[in-house]
Order: sequence, then C-alpha cells, then structure tokens
Amino acid sequence: MIRSLLVILSVIFISSFCSTQDNVAWNGFKVKKKINQKLLLDVTPILRLHQDLSEYQNSSIDISLNYTFKPGWSVQALSRTWFMPDRSDRQFFWVDVAHTWKKEKMTLKNRLRNHRAFDIGGFIDNDYLRYMLTYVPTTFSRWSPVINLEPWLQFNGINDMTRFRTEIGGNISLSDSWKLLLMYRRQDELKVNAENDLNMAVITLTRIL
Repeated sequence: MIRSLLVILSVIFISSFCSTQDNVAWNGFKVKKKINQKLLLDVTPILRLHQDLSEYQNSSIDISLNYTFKPGWSVQALSRTWFMPDRSDRQFFWVDVAHTWKKEKMTLKNRLRNHRAFDIGGFIDNDYLRYMLTYVPTTFSRWSPVINLEPWLQFNGINDMTRFRTEIGGNISLSDSWKLLLMYRRQDELKVNAENDLNMAVITLTRIL
C-alpha cells in the first residue's frame, strides 16, 4: 500500500511539471510533545525550494499549542515566523477551531482558521478566513490516505474567495515515535494574481516525544 501511494504521488507531481506554474517543495521536520492529556505542543522548521525545486526560496518556523476542550473539539494557536532572504521577515498568527468525527476507519475533520499577518518593513501580507475539510477514507496498518480541500476568504478590502488549495497524500507510520507525511498540494489563485498558481510537494518528518 505504501508503495502504491508513493507511485501515485510521484505521477501526480511529475505530471505537474508540464504546467507553466512554479513547482515548490516544502520540507519540514516536526517535533510533537504531549504536555498533558489535553495540551499538545508542536515545533516545525520548514525549508522551501522553488524554481522547479532548483533554488532555495525561504524558511520558517511554526510553534503551536493545541488544546482539546471536549471530545472531538480542539482549538489551536499557531505562530509562523518566515525568514526571507531578500526582504523583511514575515510574521503570522493563526487561531484554529476544529472538529473531528470518526467512524470505524474513516475520519472527517472541519477546521476554521483566522489567518492574521503582520505588515513588516513596508510589505503588506493579506489576512484570510480559511476553512479546511479533511477526509481520511480509511486507515491501514501503517499508513492512511488523506484529502484536504481549503478555500481562502481574503479580507483587506477584497472580501472574496481568492485562493483554493487541494491536497492529496498520506501519513505513514514509520514507528511509534516517527511519522512521515507525503503530500501533493495544488494552490490556485482566484481573481487575484491568477498567474501565481503553484504545485507543491509537502514532505514532513515528525518526531513524537
């Protein structure tokens, strides 16, 4: 099953190189620490490559706290500091509310994210309200496929949906303390900057403490 997933993701990503948009890789290493039964801390540095994966683009670090306040319901606060090589660094702060529903091996998750950006050094980053639907059709012994759909509602005087992300991939359990996420992400810009559509390979290795 894992081999089949790798083949499918490889075909999707390689075929995307035929498009005229840039192809980007997000490479992350996540450390997860369970503070108590309800509180979870994540720290994730991310390295990005662009120009069809040939050049360093930028890097960032995510720090998040996730709190489960009742079965199936959680809130999360996430800070992302983006280190830019050719401009002022970027800073984001996001607040999520999520609900997870499970039946046997299937999972549905709904997440609402208030995406706030700080304008630094004369550069303006947009604010959004983001909704993500996550569908995990089944879970096998060592891996689970996942599909994410995420529309972005932009503020800043636009007040319209200007971005849509589609993700398909899978989570692989390497051991009890090591996990691997392999994901193809398609990001479409709607109405604003439509020429900036992106294909992304998202690879995240997770260490659970």
